[in-house]
Formats: sequence, C-alpha cells, structure tokens
Amino acid sequence: MRIIKGLRFSGVAAICIIFSFLLPQSAMAGLVVNEVMTTNETALQDEFADFDDWIEIHNTGAGSVNIEGMFLTDDFFFPTKFELPDTLIPTGGYIIIWCDNEMNEGPLHTNFKLDGDGEQIGIFNTLFNGNGPVDTLSFTQQIPNVSLGRYPNGTGNFTFMGDYTPGSENSAPYNLPPYITETKHFPFNPTDSDPVAVTATIVEDLVLTEAVLHYNAGAGYATVTMFDDGNHDDGAAGDEIYGASIPAQSNGTFVSYYVSALDDLGLSATDPPTAPAAAYIYEVGYLSPVLYVNEFLASNATTNTDEWGDPDDWVEIFNGSGQNINLEGMYLTDNLDDHNKFVFPDTLLLSGEFLLVWCDGEAHEGPLHTAFKLSAGGEQVGIYDSDIHGNVVIDSLTFGAQTTDISFGRSQDGGPEWIFFDVPTPGATNAASGVADEGASGLRFRLLGNAPNPARDGTRITFQIPDARRVVLRVITPDGREVTRLYDGMLNTGGHIVTWDARDDAGRRVPAGVYFYKLNAGRDQASGKILLIR
Repeated sequence: MRIIKGLRFSGVAAICIIFSFLLPQSAMAGLVVNEVMTTNETALQDEFADFDDWIEIHNTGAGSVNIEGMFLTDDFFFPTKFELPDTLIPTGGYIIIWCDNEMNEGPLHTNFKLDGDGEQIGIFNTLFNGNGPVDTLSFTQQIPNVSLGRYPNGTGNFTFMGDYTPGSENSAPYNLPPYITETKHFPFNPTDSDPVAVTATIVEDLVLTEAVLHYNAGAGYATVTMFDDGNHDDGAAGDEIYGASIPAQSNGTFVSYYVSALDDLGLSATDPPTAPAAAYIYEVGYLSPVLYVNEFLASNATTNTDEWGDPDDWVEIFNGSGQNINLEGMYLTDNLDDHNKFVFPDTLLLSGEFLLVWCDGEAHEGPLHTAFKLSAGGEQVGIYDSDIHGNVVIDSLTFGAQTTDISFGRSQDGGPEWIFFDVPTPGATNAASGVADEGASGLRFRLLGNAPNPARDGTRITFQIPDARRVVLRVITPDGREVTRLYDGMLNTGGHIVTWDARDDAGRRVPAGVYFYKLNAGRDQASGKILLIR
C-alpha cells in the first residue's frame, strides 16, 4: 500500500500510480542544454527589454516533457538552485530560460547569472526521480554576443555559433575571428631590472595559429611570440591564457604594447581593437606619489561650507612628498571594489599642501565635487593611481561609524595613527586640532577593517581603542595556526593602523589564500578576514 499526496491506494492502483511517476524518466533523458549565451550585451532582449544571458533547453525525445519540479543550476554542488516551472516542452521543442537573477520578472527568470569567464550549467532531475544530472555543460571564456551551441542541433558537440538561434534549430557555425581579452602586464610599475610579463586570454573557435606580443620602447615595435604552455608566465597549459615577456628597460622609458592573434583561416584580431593606433602603456621606474587620505568628515552639519554655502562632507588629501604632484587622471572612491568613481581634474598639489574634495553627490557643482557621498555609518575611502600607472592603490582606509561635526584624521599629517577631532581642520594641518574626548565622540573599541582587500603585497588593519591598554594583533590561518604577531604591547587612546606585509614571522612571503586577523585589546576582541592574491 502507498500513500501519495494524502490519498491511499492499494494493489494494481498503487502500481499504476508508481509507474506514472517513473515513466517520464526516459523522456527526460531527451532534454539537452542546446545553446547558451553568457555575455549578452546587445544581442537578444527579454520581455522587459533587458539584454540578459540565457540558456536554451531542447527536447530531442520522442514525447512531450513537463519540466515542472526539475532543476537548472550553474553550480553542480548545488543542483537544486533553480526549480523549473510547470512548462510543457513538446517533442522537438525549445524553451528559453533567462539567467538574470531577476525571479520577479517571471517563472522563466532564474535566481542566478552566468559567468562569461567560464563556469557550469546543468539540468537536474526532480527530487522524486533522484535529482541526478539530465544534461550538463562546462565551458571556459566566452565571446560577447556569441552563443555556444550544439552542432548538429541537439546532438553535436558545442561550438561557437556565428548566428545565435534562440528557440529554433542551431544553424551551421562559421569561422569567427579570435577574441582577445584581459590583456595586462605585471609588475604594474616595473623597475629598470624587471622584465615585464604580458598575458592575454585568447578564445578561438577553430585553430589559433599565431599569438604575438608587440612592444615599443622608443625604437619602433618589436614582436615576441606568445605561448599557452604554462612556461611563459601564462598560467596553466591549455587554459587559453597566453604569455610572453618584454625585456627590462631603463628608468623613465614609456613602453607601449598590444597583442595580436591569427587563426588558421586568416582571420585576425588585436587588443586594443584599434592597435597600434591605441595601445597599453607603462612607465619604467615610476613610483606612485606620496599622497594620503589625511582627514575626512562624513557628517558635516555646521563645520564648514563649500563655495555654494553647503555644509557638505569632504575628504582632505595631503601631499607628503618633497615634490609637487599633478593629480590629473588619479581617482578617489568610497568603494575599494570600484576604484574609478571620481577622477581628479588637472590639479597641481604642492609639496606639503592639502586639497579638499567635496563628497556631496553634486558633481555638477565643480571639478572637485564627487558624484558620491560619504556614509556616516561607516564605509571606505581610497586614492588610486591613474590607468596608465596600473590603477593601483595609493592610500585607503576602511572606517566605522562617525559623529556629526567630528572628523577622523591622522594625528600627524601623513602619520600612521588615526584619531577623532572635535575641531576639524579642512585644508590645514591636523596638528592644530583638538582631540575629541570619549564623551564628545562616543569613542569605543572598534575594528574598522583592513585595506586593500583583496591584498597582493600587504594590507593595513585599522582599529580604535577608548583608553590606553595592551593590544595583541595576530594573523592566523583558517585552521588557527599563527602566521605572525603584528603587535603586542601598549597603545594609547585613539585610532591605530598596523600594516601586514604578507610575510610570516620568519620574513617569508606567505602563499595566496584566505587569512584571518585576531585583535585583542584588554577585554575586547574582534576579528577580520584577508584575501591574499599573488
């Protein structure tokens, strides 16, 4: 006897019910992922006019299949990620699923997006039928507005499709030119003793016959063959990442470079696309300028006003070098994951001088007014170098909650210690300001985070303590093993910054991965996470 959905059956009736659930199993085997577009920029719009990524499911079986209760996923470890709705696909039929993470737009819109750099797609069976895989696909780097489809339709191997055909039979593919992306060099700012590794991801639908690095150090373009063999700073063999090196050049040299690729049918491409008229550039021996986020006010009610009479929030930049610095092309941001939110205009900052940038969300008010505001609840602020110099971080800070009309700044201009000021000093030295006491500022124990994060060569951990106390700051592995003890001693009241250089206690560079830092200050303790990349 079998109970199904609250009803009781016995004998032949029970057998019939059981077989009614099992019969579709063979029909489900006819469902295939038939075509996919993971980087839909201008190709196909959904019913809301969005250019979203999509998956085409095709029924190659002999009978209709209702996909209700089956699943679609982009993670084989999470096969039940998106449950398919009550939808009948007739034999030979097709259905388009929009992978846009916008389930509110309809039953055929998933709760995930696709990754054009490569991932997985799978149709999985119902829970009743064991939730096993019906059809799966793993893919690598994709080409914008080009689909990946089976040819012959429904049964063949996947190939790049010259014409995308959502909801209909895949047409014969034709040759596409190579697609070059992610061209970059390392180190970002080489010295005169550094050869420079250049890598690029090159996707080709047939056979790539040539990948070439072109570089010009002042005497015209020279060429170097690029390889995908794992031996030319190119990652692993066969991963579509090609690499080659530019020899070391003398300090002050501007080096231009670009990448070209050629396939077996004579189609070619370059990156940048208009090379050599446009090319990537770096300067040998360049050192990022000595600039500091020196002070900021994230809740300005009465302290000072801009040129329009508005008491807006601000960030003060300090030139701590012995040279005048033109900020043109550099960036200021309140989000360390989005470096380029505000670009500095042609602005000369003299040595030892200060510059006030108004963070008011009113960029129309002048060249030193940003399109973003600061958050008094806590966020980030950072200065980043220009694109030509690698867009690397110059200075950054992650901060916690702020108090109206009390600024947070360095106790000495350009110094390592951060404290609150009850008398802010916009555009002037911090040394003349009064320090906010605990009652005025609400100063308390707070871990304010670390930046940059992810980190490559090191990160700065910021925290504050309400009174003098012993502080212990350690970096540990995920399994609790101590990597290094950054600080162990007394510290005074206020904000503090401790730098980790991504080395262990023996001075050895630690491998990339996830690390944690533990802060103990008297009876208070807190922790944070560092993602280290190499």
